[in-house]
Amino acid sequence: MDHFNTIPFPDIVFKSLIESLNSSMAMLDPEGLILYLTPYMQKRTLSVFQKELKIGGYITDAVPEYLKEKFLETLEKATSGETIKNERQIVLNADKTLWFSTSYIPIRNAKGAIECVAFTVEEITEQKQSEIKVRRNEQMLKGITHNIREGIYRSNTKGVIYVNQSFADMFGYASIEEVLKTPSPIFYANPIQREELLKVLLEKGEYLDVEVVFRRKDGSTFVGLLNSMVSRDEGDEIYFDGSIRDITKEKKYKAEIESKNEELKRLNEALDQFVYSASHDIRAPLASAIGLIELMKYEEKNAQMTEYTHLMEKSLKRLDSFIRDMIDYSRNTRLEVFREEVNLREIIDQVIETQAYSEHAEKIEKIVEVEQSVVFFSDTRRLYIILNNLISNAIRYHNPYAEQPILKIIARVDSKKAHILVSDNGIGIADEHLEKVFNMFYRANSTKVGSGLGLYIVKETVQKLGGSIKVTSQLGEGTTFVIEIENLE
Repeated sequence: MDHFNTIPFPDIVFKSLIESLNSSMAMLDPEGLILYLTPYMQKRTLSVFQKELKIGGYITDAVPEYLKEKFLETLEKATSGETIKNERQIVLNADKTLWFSTSYIPIRNAKGAIECVAFTVEEITEQKQSEIKVRRNEQMLKGITHNIREGIYRSNTKGVIYVNQSFADMFGYASIEEVLKTPSPIFYANPIQREELLKVLLEKGEYLDVEVVFRRKDGSTFVGLLNSMVSRDEGDEIYFDGSIRDITKEKKYKAEIESKNEELKRLNEALDQFVYSASHDIRAPLASAIGLIELMKYEEKNAQMTEYTHLMEKSLKRLDSFIRDMIDYSRNTRLEVFREEVNLREIIDQVIETQAYSEHAEKIEKIVEVEQSVVFFSDTRRLYIILNNLISNAIRYHNPYAEQPILKIIARVDSKKAHILVSDNGIGIADEHLEKVFNMFYRANSTKVGSGLGLYIVKETVQKLGGSIKVTSQLGEGTTFVIEIENLE
């Protein structure tokens, strides 16, 4: 039986034409009986159906179960005279899903009666995947441009053709549509600047981080940081794509910071003058007064005069110590770390030599051990301040009742750090004071001369050098400071 003859084609020429087309088409009766299949339908779509399609069989036997009911409903509508086009997603397995475009076209005979339905199938998986990808990208781009705080725009020689909501908000417009109706020159406070920017853009193709004064809808202005570039489409039409960030507040804050920096600079200069005055104009008279008191000790005197002289000397030395500590603190706070090659042994020897004339210093045995086989870089002045404070404290707070007062300075230097230990067998520090000794103006012993700044300055200076300091002590037994200073090489 020639099934093709059951279809109302006018002649064999039309049959040959249909069969030569690369079209997946089947002729179906109202029940889904396959009256005819194009060769292309048999070759290209067999993998989609559950069974092989054959003329004389029912297409519903091959259609996936979850699509049968919908397929028959659509076929019935087409049999009633309705032409239907739709898209179908067919899940082959967990890893593969195909998309098809389908058509149901009623075929009528010479009398106008519907003889059958032409069912066509075209796979559109790649197209659909591309559409989905484009749609997702559009959604992502829309989300980014909608939520980003910068104003995004695209314009051409005729005007603005796209902006995001942030652009409209930035310029004070009620909606994006209102912005698109506004001529581009309106957005600029200075039209001449706009023309200059446009000229640069056309010559160089882009500009980055240009400060521009823009005008809002209400006439007020703001400073925007503008970035823009030129692009062209297939028709060689020019587009200008860019972004604007409102930096008005940043400019204001920057100006305020610059003003405060200038004020701070003036204050620092005044502080420099004060430190200079403290180190020269104030300490010079103090040194003279202390020298005179030393001379008075050798003059004829009575017990009362001796007591007065001792009290004056004690007060003057306390004041001198406080001034020196203030100078050290100021220098440590204000001056940058000076990186230089350091010889720890030389610094320790200098400090011990300086402290040699301190009261009772001659009674104390000094043990110094330095191992430095590598080059060590740090700040000599600051290391001197640290060691001078710790060594002078060890001398000042020695135990007068100890059979042999001892001061140990042990240093080990490696490629990364200097490990310094300063230990004594002095009077020690009580437990209730130990955690507070590094606080400003804290004095654990009120009977000794001191400003209460020494250990505070030591800790601040150690930290300035990127190091750390720890203290352990036992009342009546002695105190140990452990310091680590980074090698700045």
